Amino acid sequence: MKRARPASTQSCAASPRFNKYRTVPAPREKMPSSKRVEPKTHPPRKVVLTYVVAAAAIIVVVYYLPNYFFLEKLVADHAAVLLNAAGLQVQTELVGENVLLANIKIVKDCTGVQVIAVFLGMIILSQTLQPKTSS
Repeated sequence: MKRARPASTQSCAASPRFNKYRTVPAPREKMPSSKRVEPKTHPPRKVVLTYVVAAAAIIVVVYYLPNYFFLEKLVADHAAVLLNAAGLQVQTELVGENVLLANIKIVKDCTGVQVIAVFLGMIILSQTLQPKTSS
């Protein structure tokens, strides 16, 4: 007994029998010969080394040298103003060299100095690596 063929066959891309692209189609156009592919220019190693040294110096200055008491006080005062405007009655207190906002100690990380240093470093780097345009 003979089997009947199905009325329609489904083609699968993985099946070479039904794949209409048995060979890779040739590109329609060639790349114009007038266009040249230029290699990326990387900054010289001396420039990269300069920025690594500068970044290390900024890290030491930002994280280890200064006392951020005035910034901690400023952050606590601004937060107190905002919380008081929202309806919570809070006050800032100074205990030794610690700043407290409603019995919560404000630390150096709350001041955002690290984020300012990171963005300043990116701005300086982007400004110095831009190609010079002559006018």
